[in-house]
Parts: sequence; structure tokens; C-alpha cells
Amino acid sequence: GWWKRPERFIYGFSVDDNGDAITQDFSADKNSFEPVRPILITGGLTALGQAFARICKARGIPCYVSSRQHLDIADRKSVHKALFKLQPWAIINAEGYERIDEAESHRSYCHRQNTEGPALLAMECVERDTRLVTFSNGQVFDGRKTGSYVEGDPANPINYYGSCKAEAEWRVLAAMPSALVMRTGPLFGPWDEHDFFGTAMRQLQQGEQSVAASDMMLSPTYIPDFVNIC
Repeated sequence: GWWKRPERFIYGFSVDDNGDAITQDFSADKNSFEPVRPILITGGLTALGQAFARICKARGIPCYVSSRQHLDIADRKSVHKALFKLQPWAIINAEGYERIDEAESHRSYCHRQNTEGPALLAMECVERDTRLVTFSNGQVFDGRKTGSYVEGDPANPINYYGSCKAEAEWRVLAAMPSALVMRTGPLFGPWDEHDFFGTAMRQLQQGEQSVAASDMMLSPTYIPDFVNIC
């Protein structure tokens, strides 16, 4: 926890066992503190993974950000190696195949990254008593509901991408009921200039025309709020 780290003295004082304020000597050897187990963030090159890394840093939460090249979440040996080396107390799985339309022609890879990977992480987390956060989205629904979707609504995906996400949800929770599975809408935020909203804002600021689909209704998710809540 934060109370074991040097950052807790950032304001120049701490509190003793009696609740009285005490000053701290900043010249103390930081190496005398016990190492803190980090949060492991997979998918470090994704917008969501980078957002988690940014906010962990701002909140003083030690984390290790891993890319697909260093950690293959669907390969048991790769997962074993990473967990043995890092000893994380929690995993935030921001890895995944994100191309909804292309998933129809890359089914094997989509299923591997979006279903098999999260399910494997859940099983490994159970064995190591490690917490897990992983992500799904609105593609698990068919879009026929007239109102807003809620957690208890049954999944009924209409594309392969959504089917992989829906299968991942039940496989993760079946292996690890304590896992946190978060569904989101399309993500947008101040740190990603390449999402639809960032592109539209840039086009409008430059006096250009921005074109959007007229046959879709979305509930966009603001990344900073979403990450902080997670």
C-alpha cells in the first residue's frame, strides 16, 4: 500500500500511531523501504493501457506496463514467466484485438486475444491470489433494446467480435468470480488524438468537414473517469 512508500511523505509530514503529525527526514535512505508489488498492466501500447499507466503514476501507484511483445496473455509460459518475475498484486488486462469489422476474417486471432487470453489470466490469478480487471464492451448486445443497457441484460452479440467478448466474460467469471469485468462504450479522452472524437475535433478546428455514421447510437466512455473508477 501507499503507506509503505517514500511518496507518502510528499507533504513533509506523516502521522504516528497515536494520530499525531510528525515531520519526516527526506535524507533517509530510500533503499531501506521494502519493495512494493506492482500492478501489471497488459496491453501497454493501447490507449487504455497507456491511460492506466498515466493515472497510476499520478496517483503514486507502482505499475509495470507490458506490451504484447513482452507478454503474450494467451501463452501460459509467457504468463508464468511474467508473474514469477514481477509478483504483481493485481493485473489490469488492457490487451485485446480491437478491430471489430476485421475480426470476421481474423477469427482465430481475435478469439485468442479476446477470449483465451483473459480466461488464462483469470486461472493464473486464482492460483496466485492476484486480483484481475479485464474489459468487455457493448458489442456483447444486439442493440435492439430501446433504453440504456445495464449489467443484468443478457448478452446477444450479432458479430464475431462481440461473441468473443461475451465468451470471455463468462469464462473469466466462471474461473474467478471475484474478477472485475468492465463493459465500456467507445473510449475517448484527452490523450488519444486518433480516436473518432479526437479526429473530429481536429478536423473541425482546422475548418474541415467531419463525417460520422448516421445509423449507430453510442454511449462513449471518457477514459480518465473510467480508469479512475476501475
